[in-house]
Amino acid sequence: MKLLAVALATVVGAVGAFGQPTFKPLDAGSDVPGQILSIADGFAVRQIDWWFSNGQFPRLINYYRFRAELYPTNYDVATDLGWMLESVEENDSAEAVYLAYRDRAILDPDRFLPLGQFYFLRKKDYAKTVATLEPAIKVKCHPNNYRLLGQVYTKLEKLEDALRVYRQFLKEYPDDETAKANVAKAEERLKKKV
Repeated sequence: MKLLAVALATVVGAVGAFGQPTFKPLDAGSDVPGQILSIADGFAVRQIDWWFSNGQFPRLINYYRFRAELYPTNYDVATDLGWMLESVEENDSAEAVYLAYRDRAILDPDRFLPLGQFYFLRKKDYAKTVATLEPAIKVKCHPNNYRLLGQVYTKLEKLEDALRVYRQFLKEYPDDETAKANVAKAEERLKKKV
């Protein structure tokens, strides 16, 4: 019921911001709360675009925090909020968002990726990247988990580990040409190292 009240408030607020609504009347025979949330989301997207275009980042961040409370296991919601926080240099807050998402979205095999990307790209903390992504590849996950972990191991000159990750990647995704090329590169570098 609370969610429905929030959705209605969002619709009313969005209508006030953008004039007359452009949606058809609700179908009383189907999922009315779902329809209301869908309408609210439509208006919210328009509001988000306006805030972003006009540099209203604190408002965007507050809105994304609200969405993260509503949808704590939604990948896009968590990464949108984290990205906005990173964009305004609130890295500790972004890390907290990614950690919370990882811990809440236990059914998402890719829940480790946003945190791993954060450690790799933003913090350049390769040890934390490895510690974050190794559990991810224990189950079939998005190819970027393997790519990033293999890249980190290569950067750290841990070529045996990079090769292990890329080979596992190829078992899951045998047609990935980049993974095949990375296996060949890692094998070549290992030969030169010996």
